[in-house]
Amino acid sequence: MNGSVHSDERLAAGFRRSDCVRLITQCLQGLGYNGAASRLEEDSGILLLAQPVSRFRQGVLEGQWGLMDGLVDEMQLQPNCRARVCFLIYRQKYLELLEAGCLPEALCCLREQLAPLQAHITAHEPVESSAGAVEHNALRELSCYLMCGHIEELKRRAAWDGAQGSSRQMLLQELQRHIPPSLLLPDNRLLTLLQQAVLWQASQCFDQQSFCTSSSSSLFEDFSCSRNVIPRETHHILEKHSDEVWYVQFSHNGELLASASKDNMVIVWDVRRAEMTHLVVLVGHTDSLSFVAWSPDDSQLLTCGNDRLLKLWQVSTGECVRTFSKHTDNVTACAWLPDGRHFISASIDKNIFLWDCSTGAPIQTWHGPRVNDLAVSHSGQHVVAICADKKIHVCELGREGGVPLMLTAQEHVIDEADSITSLSLSRDSRHLLVNTASEGIHAWDLATKQLIHRYQGQKQGRFVIRSVFGGCNEAFVVSGSEDSQIYVWHRHNATLLEVLAGHSGTVNAVAWNPRDPYMMASASDDQTVRIWGVQRGNGLGR
Repeated sequence: MNGSVHSDERLAAGFRRSDCVRLITQCLQGLGYNGAASRLEEDSGILLLAQPVSRFRQGVLEGQWGLMDGLVDEMQLQPNCRARVCFLIYRQKYLELLEAGCLPEALCCLREQLAPLQAHITAHEPVESSAGAVEHNALRELSCYLMCGHIEELKRRAAWDGAQGSSRQMLLQELQRHIPPSLLLPDNRLLTLLQQAVLWQASQCFDQQSFCTSSSSSLFEDFSCSRNVIPRETHHILEKHSDEVWYVQFSHNGELLASASKDNMVIVWDVRRAEMTHLVVLVGHTDSLSFVAWSPDDSQLLTCGNDRLLKLWQVSTGECVRTFSKHTDNVTACAWLPDGRHFISASIDKNIFLWDCSTGAPIQTWHGPRVNDLAVSHSGQHVVAICADKKIHVCELGREGGVPLMLTAQEHVIDEADSITSLSLSRDSRHLLVNTASEGIHAWDLATKQLIHRYQGQKQGRFVIRSVFGGCNEAFVVSGSEDSQIYVWHRHNATLLEVLAGHSGTVNAVAWNPRDPYMMASASDDQTVRIWGVQRGNGLGR
C-alpha cells in the first residue's frame, strides 16, 4: 500500500504522519465521507483503528459478550485498565440479560465475572481514587437489580435505556476513558483540536486595550484584534411594552427577537428590517411573563410566567396552539428537546415536568427543591437545573420506546456557595454560566465539574439578572445589572472589557444574536428593549 513505509516518519511540524492521517480519516468518517476515508486508509496504508481495536469496537456495538475476554486481551491493556474495561462490559452484559429475562445467566454473570473483577479493582485501587469509573459499592447496587419487577423499573434504577437504545454507544464512550487514546481515538478529535486552537488564539489576543474576534468564525485565517467587534452602540430602542421587560431571546436563525414583560405580553420583533418592527404581539397570559423558548425550527414559541401556565404559540399567526396547566406556582423556565415535540418546564412549585406537545400532558415529573432556571443541552443528552438549594443539578436524558425520559438516577450535583438565580449554557453545552445573588457570575466546566472563571463588577442582589456567552466563537460573557448598565467580559480571562450605559432601569436580561456576532439585545425595567450594534461605518454588522 502506498505510503505505508513512511507512516511513522515525523512531518516538519513534528507530528507523526500516521497520527495526522488517522485524525483526517476519523474526521472524514464523522463528516459522512466514508468512501474517502476508506480510500485514504488504502492509499496511506494507515488504518484508523488497528485490527484488534476495530474488532473490539464492533464487538461492543454488536453485543458479542462471549468474545470480549479475547478481544480485550488482544489490546494488551495494563491490568488495572483491563479490569475496569471488563467490569463495564460485563455490567452491560448483565443488564441486557436481566432485560431479556435470563435471570440464571444474569446471576452467573454477577457471581463469576463481575464479582472477581470488583474484588480486583478494590484490591488494587484505593477507595478515594477517582481514576476508575467503577464505584466500590457497584456490585451491591447491581445485585439489587435482580429484584426489579419489570423492565421499566430496571431501566429507571440503572439509568439505562436498554440493548436497543443508545446504551452500547454510551458504553463505548465510557470505555474510551480507560483505553489509551493512541488505540481508540476520542470522538471528533480533529474538530476538538481545531476548537482548542481557536480558543487559545482568542485568549492570547485579548488584553486591556485590544479586542479579539475570528473573521466570520473562519478556520482559514488567524484571529485579528479590534476594539470595534463588541456591540456597544444603541442602534434601536423598542418601546411597545407598557411595563418592565424581564426577558429577551433571539430565534435560532437570528432573524426574530422575542421579549417577555410584566405587562403579560410577549412581542416578537423582526430584526432583519432596518426599522425593527414588531411582527406579532402574543396576548393571552393573565400575569407577568418571565421566560420564552423558541422551538428548534423557530416556528413556535413557548411562553411562561407568574400565571402558572405555559402557552405554545404559532409565531407566523400569533395563534395560541395549546396551554399547559399542571404547575401550581410561578413557572420559571422552559426548554425544548431537539426533537421539537417535547419540552421541559420548571417552577418554584418544586416540580420539573417533561411534556408531550401533541397531548398537552406531562409524561414525567421530577420533584425536588424549588427550581429557578433550567436548560437542555444542544445534543439533548442532559438537562441542567439550578435550585434554591444552592446546587446545580445535571440529569441525563434518554429514551424508552421512542419516548424521552429524564434519567433521574443518573443525576450529578455541583455545589455553589451562594444562591443561584439564572443559568446559560455555551453552544457546545460544556460550559455553564450561573448568576449568583452576591458573588458575581461563575463559569463551570460541566465535564470536570470545576469552577473555571469568576466575572465581577455587575450589580445583583434583589432581582433575577441573566448573563450569556456571545460574539464570534462565544468569546465574550455579557450580563445585565441592577445599576442599569450592561457588562461585557473576556470569556477566557474574565477581564472586564466594557460597561454599556443607556437604560434607565435594571437590565434584567441580555441576548446575543446567534447568527450575527455584532448584535445583541437587552431588556430593562425602563420598559424598553435595546438593540446594540458595533460602531456604524466600520464595515461590521448590519
